[in-house]
Amino acid sequence: MTKNLFQTRRSGLRSIGIHGSPRFAILSIAAIIIVSVVFWTYSALSWLNPRGVYALTGPQENYYWGPAQFEIKLEEFKGDLVQYAFAGTVDFDALELSYNILLSKYFILAVTGDATRSAMAVPEYRAALADLRPPLYSLSPFFERQRISRQDAVAILATLNAMAPDVSRLVHSIGDAEILRRQLAIDDFKSKQFFFLKLSTGLVAIILVGFVGLLWLLRQLRANIRRESELREVKAAFLGMVGHELRSPLQVVTSVIDNLMHEELTRSAMKGVFALERAAQAIDIQLRDITDFALLGTSRLKIVKGWFRMSEVLGVTLESQRELSMKKGIAIEVKFSEHFPLIFSDENRVQQIVTNLVSNAIKYSETGPVRVSITAIARGSRSGGEARYDLVIQVRDQGVGISQSDQAQIFKPFVRLADGRASQVPGIGMGLAIVGEIVGLLDGRIAIDSRPGAGSEFTVSLPCEGRPDQEPSLEQRRPGKPSHSMDIAWLRHVLVVDDNPEIVETLVSVFESYGVDVDGVSSAQDAQRQLAAKRYQVVVCDIQMPEMSGFELLEHTRRIGLINDDTIVVALSAYSPLLFDKGDKGMFDVFLSKPLRASDLFSSLSKAARAKGLH
Repeated sequence: MTKNLFQTRRSGLRSIGIHGSPRFAILSIAAIIIVSVVFWTYSALSWLNPRGVYALTGPQENYYWGPAQFEIKLEEFKGDLVQYAFAGTVDFDALELSYNILLSKYFILAVTGDATRSAMAVPEYRAALADLRPPLYSLSPFFERQRISRQDAVAILATLNAMAPDVSRLVHSIGDAEILRRQLAIDDFKSKQFFFLKLSTGLVAIILVGFVGLLWLLRQLRANIRRESELREVKAAFLGMVGHELRSPLQVVTSVIDNLMHEELTRSAMKGVFALERAAQAIDIQLRDITDFALLGTSRLKIVKGWFRMSEVLGVTLESQRELSMKKGIAIEVKFSEHFPLIFSDENRVQQIVTNLVSNAIKYSETGPVRVSITAIARGSRSGGEARYDLVIQVRDQGVGISQSDQAQIFKPFVRLADGRASQVPGIGMGLAIVGEIVGLLDGRIAIDSRPGAGSEFTVSLPCEGRPDQEPSLEQRRPGKPSHSMDIAWLRHVLVVDDNPEIVETLVSVFESYGVDVDGVSSAQDAQRQLAAKRYQVVVCDIQMPEMSGFELLEHTRRIGLINDDTIVVALSAYSPLLFDKGDKGMFDVFLSKPLRASDLFSSLSKAARAKGLH
C-alpha cells in the first residue's frame, strides 16, 4: 500500500539520522567503518599466513560424482526406454520423467557453480558438454508427440549409444580439473600476497571518500525531504484553492437546482433539472476526492478519534447511496449486529472507507445485491469494560470483477480499469486510492478477493477500542433509518452571511421556498447591523470572508451579546473541514461544506435544534 511504502521510506531515513541528530548519524557510520577496517585487517593477516593456503584450497571433494550421476541416469533412461517400447512395463509419463531427470543432471554439469567451477576451466570438459547437448536435446520432439513408437525407440537408443565417447571424455576431464583447481588456488594465493598492501591502501582511500560522500548524502537527503514536504504542502494548498474557487459557483448551481425543484416545470424541463443535479453531484464528488487525496500525506491531515456508533455511520452511507442503488435497481443487504459496541476511532475516516467501498460496489455492478457486513472482533479486555477490537468491514458486489494484475494497481490514484464496462463508470479513479491511504493512516489492513466476471469482495480490518453501548433505542438507530427528519416548522428567522452575493441570493431563495423568513448580507459589517436590529434563530455564515472571517465574526458578536447560546450558528466553507482544528469547528453548532443541498441543510438544522431543545 502506498501509505505503508511511504511510511517505510521515511522510517528508514529516520533510522540513520535524517530527522535526528546528524552528529549521532556520522559517529554511528564512523564506528561501523572502523570496526569493518579492524575486522578486515585481522582477516587479511590470517590469509597472509602460508598455512592459510590449505584453507583457501579447501577439502578434497568428489568431483567425479556429478558426471557419474549423469552416466547412471543415462543408463537408467536407456533401460526405461527399452521397457517402454518392447516390454510395456514402463508408461509414457514415467519415461518422460526419466528423460527430464537426465536433462536436469546435464543442466547441473553445464551450469557454473561451486562443484563445476574448476571443471569449467578445462577445455576438454566444456567441449564434451557442448558435444552432448545437441543429441540430448534432440530427443525432446519425441516426447512432445506424447507417444514413442518402437522405431522411434530404436533411433533414440542409437543416439544415446553414440553419446558414450563424449560421456567418457567428460569423466576423464575431471582429473585435469582437479589438478588445475589446486594450481589456480596456489597461484591466486601468491598473487594476493603481493597485491594485499596495494589493496589495503586503496581500501582506506575508498573508505575516506565514502565517508565524505556519506556526509554529503546526508545533507542532500535532508534537503530533499524538506523540499518534498514543501511540495506536498504546496500541492495541498493549490488543490484546496482550486476546490474553493470551484465550490463557490457550484453552490450557486446547487441552490438554483433546489429552487427549481419547487417550481412547476414541464416534463422536459424537469428532466433537464435532474440532469443538472446529477452533473453537480458528480463534480462535487470528484472535488471531494481530489481534496481528500491532496491532504493525505501532509501535515494538515490529522486523525481525530472519538467514540461513535457504527450503526449511524452505516446509516449515513446507505442514505447517501440510496438514490444510486434505486436507479440501478441494486439492493443493499446489510449484516450488522444490534448489540454492536461503541467504537473509538476516527468516525469521519471510517465513514469515508465505508461510503467509498459501497459506492464503488454499486457503480461497478449491473445486478445485485451488494452485501455489506460489519463486525467487531474482540482481541483483549481492559479495565472499565473497554476492549481491543478489530473492526472488520466487508463489501461484496456482483460486478465486473478485477483481474489479478489489476488488483495491484487499483489503489493507485487516477487508475481506471481497462475493462470495457468498467470504463463507462463515471469518476476519476480516486476512491480506492483514498481508501488505501486512510486504512494505512489507521494502521489497518485491506484485502481483495476478486475474479473477472465473478464480482469483488473488499475486506478492511481496523484496530480500535470499543465498549458496550449502554444507550437504549437501538431499533431507532438501526442502519438505513434516517436519524432525524426535516421538520422545520420551528424555523422562522434566518440570516445568511457570505461575501459572494450570488450565493447569498440563492440560499435566501432556498429558505424562502420553504416559507422561512430570511435575510441575506454580503459582509461581516452588514451582518453585525442585522444582528443588532433583529433576533435570528439561525445564522448561516461563510468562513472565508475578506474583511472579517466567520470565526472572528462569531467571536465578536457573541462577546457583545448579538448571538446567544440559543442561536444555531452554521459554518459554511468551500474548504474541506479537515483543514480546520477541532476547536475552531467547535465554535459552530453545524459545520457544512459547499456545495450544500437544501435537504442536508435542513436536516442538520433540525438535529441541532433538537440538541438545543428548541423543538
